Amino acid sequence: MSVALVIVSFIVACVTTRVLIALLRRAGKLDVPNARSSHSEPTPRGGGLGILAGLAAACLAAHAGGMPLPAITLLLGAMLVALIGFVDDLRGGLPAGLRFLLQFAAAALALYGTSGMTQLPLPEPLNLSLGQLAIPAALLWIVAVTNIYNFLDGIDGYAGVQGVVAGTGIGFFGLMVGSPEAQIVGFSIAGACAGFLIYNWHPAKIFMGDVGSGALGFLLAALPFQLAPSVSGRGVFVVALCLWFFLSDGTFTILRRLVRGERVWQAHRSHLYQRLTTTGLNHRRIVLLIGAAAVALGAFTLIASYVELRASAQSGTTSWASWMTLGCAVASFIVYWKWTTSREKHFMEAKETPTLTVDGYKRFMPRRWSRLHVKQLHLVLDLMVLIGAFAVAYLLRFDFDIPPEYVSRALVQMPYVVLLQFAMIIAFGIYNFIWRYIGMAEIKAFIKAALISALPIITLRAGLPTEMQEWRVPLSVTIMSTILGFGGVLGLRIMRRAAYERYEKRPRQARTPQNAKKPVLLIGAGRAGVMTAREIGSRGDFDLEVKGFVDDDREKHGSVIHGVKVLGGINDLPRLVRELSIDHVIISIVRASRSDFRRLLDLCEQIPVKVRIIPGLSDILQGKVKVTRIRDVQIEDLLGREPVRLEEENIKIFLTDKAVMVTGAGGSIGSELAQQVARFKPSSLLLVERAEGALYNIDRELRAAFPELNIITLVADICDEIRMRSIFNRHRPHVVFHAAAHKHVPMMEFNPCEAIKNNVLGTRLLGELAGYFGSEAFVMISTDKAVRPTSVMGAAKRVAELAIQNLNHEYKTRYVAVRFGNVIGSAGSVIPLFREQISKGGPVTVTHPDMVRYFMTIPEAAQLVLQAGAMGKGGEIFVLDMGEPVKIFDLAKDTITLTGLRPFEDVDIIFTGLRPGEKLFEELEMTNEQATKTRHPRIFIGRIAAYPEELVQQALQRLTFFTQNGQEQELRVYLNELLPEARLTVRDEPGESNRGTTGKPAGGLTGNLTNIRNHKPLREGTAA
Repeated sequence: MSVALVIVSFIVACVTTRVLIALLRRAGKLDVPNARSSHSEPTPRGGGLGILAGLAAACLAAHAGGMPLPAITLLLGAMLVALIGFVDDLRGGLPAGLRFLLQFAAAALALYGTSGMTQLPLPEPLNLSLGQLAIPAALLWIVAVTNIYNFLDGIDGYAGVQGVVAGTGIGFFGLMVGSPEAQIVGFSIAGACAGFLIYNWHPAKIFMGDVGSGALGFLLAALPFQLAPSVSGRGVFVVALCLWFFLSDGTFTILRRLVRGERVWQAHRSHLYQRLTTTGLNHRRIVLLIGAAAVALGAFTLIASYVELRASAQSGTTSWASWMTLGCAVASFIVYWKWTTSREKHFMEAKETPTLTVDGYKRFMPRRWSRLHVKQLHLVLDLMVLIGAFAVAYLLRFDFDIPPEYVSRALVQMPYVVLLQFAMIIAFGIYNFIWRYIGMAEIKAFIKAALISALPIITLRAGLPTEMQEWRVPLSVTIMSTILGFGGVLGLRIMRRAAYERYEKRPRQARTPQNAKKPVLLIGAGRAGVMTAREIGSRGDFDLEVKGFVDDDREKHGSVIHGVKVLGGINDLPRLVRELSIDHVIISIVRASRSDFRRLLDLCEQIPVKVRIIPGLSDILQGKVKVTRIRDVQIEDLLGREPVRLEEENIKIFLTDKAVMVTGAGGSIGSELAQQVARFKPSSLLLVERAEGALYNIDRELRAAFPELNIITLVADICDEIRMRSIFNRHRPHVVFHAAAHKHVPMMEFNPCEAIKNNVLGTRLLGELAGYFGSEAFVMISTDKAVRPTSVMGAAKRVAELAIQNLNHEYKTRYVAVRFGNVIGSAGSVIPLFREQISKGGPVTVTHPDMVRYFMTIPEAAQLVLQAGAMGKGGEIFVLDMGEPVKIFDLAKDTITLTGLRPFEDVDIIFTGLRPGEKLFEELEMTNEQATKTRHPRIFIGRIAAYPEELVQQALQRLTFFTQNGQEQELRVYLNELLPEARLTVRDEPGESNRGTTGKPAGGLTGNLTNIRNHKPLREGTAA
């Protein structure tokens, strides 16, 4: 009869699912790809109806064959859960509270009338009864399994495979205990899921959906309580272990997201299985491997259950079979977790490895088979070492004279001891280590694996009864075999490294003769310096020879690090360069202040000796560059070497698994913002840019660096309301970084209407759309030129700040602005201009010898913008600490010097005078009286009061009117009136002064300039 149930449910589910695919696709009930699913195109959902149809058909067939139907309360509860899921599949957005309430009602319905629930016994390993806690525990169990099953149903074939395994397990358990209800439901679920899997196998043609996953989880969780009270707890045990990978994966993920403060129910790829699929592993193979492991664990569970049932569960005796089953379950999940983590780490490292050239690839291909053989040789060697260590441990234990009775015990104990140790080697990712690079960091994994492998053996010795004496490994043997085994495995790898360093580096060293190597000194014996020395020393083909370290820390003087001696301090540098004939020095200090960096550079210029530098530590740690990518010092190094400290966890909460929009994404600031945001794995990254060439470039860079990221490129003008509204309506961004703006000061002086249109009205439009469509945060990039502006660009940015401050009172969205000064290397920046002029032989042009500006690198600025956005509560204008201001004249001289030329001798510097809208000094409002500290040392809140709402509205109307009518002079006059601190130049041009003064704003808006003038705004610097 069981075979018939499987066949009937299989056929009905298969046929019904095929029909559903056509119907649901025609009805448009499609599941779009998101961060939780594994599909790449819209796929019909609701395929669980096919599973339920197969289940119903099998139940009716069983009833027709004379078998009793399952309890009506169980079926009614399953129907209620299926109805909840069906509504959610069709309409979506069902409140979580209502879902849980109905699920608890369904669970209570399934348990209604169940006899013996107040004395539900747990399986034999725990050997206790829940007593009065049985009913609430059962309710929680049913609802938890229902939702965890639902949680993982978006992965092709995963839920179906688990349904087959768990259904088969509960069916066979029903056969053991003589329960026809368990047989009918269990085998019917197995057959129905198998029929559904034909269409749900990767790539899926249809998804199970909530209607199927919720009902399946509910049935499998609630069915054991329909059994006799004496075995109902054992039934829960069987279901839990048949669904072990599903339940442990889901529970582990939920707990980890809760601990990290992440949103549990938001779409994500945090599950172990999903993380494996993102590393490029074959989807089908992963499902089959996990399914095979689930089958093995389920079979072991059924065997343990059979043993305990035969021994009579009521006797109160503890069965070793259940303990072994639980141990296997826990060990399997540890192996699964460690394998997933190590695989993900290995994939990320491999992804960042530079691509081989064509010739290199051809040289590499013939070695693939030999690499496979080497891997197999590693496995064999490790097994031989572990077996030999166990044998030697027994020999030492009995002074090389083992009694005959202990020989048989050793042969029984050896397989499980060696296999357990070998499993821990795999679980802790030891095979992911490259043997020739083994070091202290890798030794920790060996120690952990050794300790964890010894614990189960010691536990078994203490817990096994005397009749199982042959399984109890002597304590001394356990300790010695663990030390010898893992010590031998580690020793193999150390020998491999020693052989590599002694023999395999010789051919590469031969290609670079010793006399051709350049002697260098490393300035800084810290972390970066040690990394540099180690990497140079391990590279036989590198043309550098490190003669020593130079460091001001006197405690390090005379010490040796990786064979390199610390020779003295910075003040000893002239003597060391002369005595050791140093070719050049390498600055390996990544946390030096700007003043320290300047001192080092000045000292090296006086010696004189050439100076080079390693990349920033953040770039090295992120894998962007190698530590040995040594380069010449650039002007950016003098201005931006200090690392930015970020509150990574807060930014993760702010951005991870959220739709993030970056406007002006093709610009220098916008593109760096997009790069920084991508590191935090948003669910989607919307790149908005009107210049298609710039958008193409950043899109290509991001897709190469983050292939798994959902990147959406949008060619759009932020001033186009129809286009921007459609973008917000379709993509619903959670966070908006608004970097799109006209920034060139002289250019905007000649085009003031465009500055207002783009920087003010475009910003206001974006802010309103963000609020209307429910964005969580809107972060505007402002400028220091908004402080006491003398240019149209600065005034436009100040009005834009007022506009978003005003929006903060209208919507729930958090609106913040971030002010900072010039960024090095951005479009229109002075440094690229200097380099271009130097390349042409000069002269270098500087507007005024006393002109001063604040400077910050683009990565610094972008990182601090993310930090400020995560900190903002709404309405703030954040001000970034940009350090000390820099004279443009000094910047020009440094740029010339770093190219190897001399100012005023090789390249001349001339002064051209201030351009329209420019001023000598920029201000950031950073004084103690005008700025408030935040928890981040480089971010302040400007104490800048918002304008009254009616004034802002009137101002926007007047600005719209002037912009649409091209009244540039009136626009300048009005900005000076609106912003009392502004000092915009108003030119008296013939025919311009009286133009349009009596007109009305476009669109019927009315306004009176005199009334607005009489309404005095709050000045900057007053308390908010």
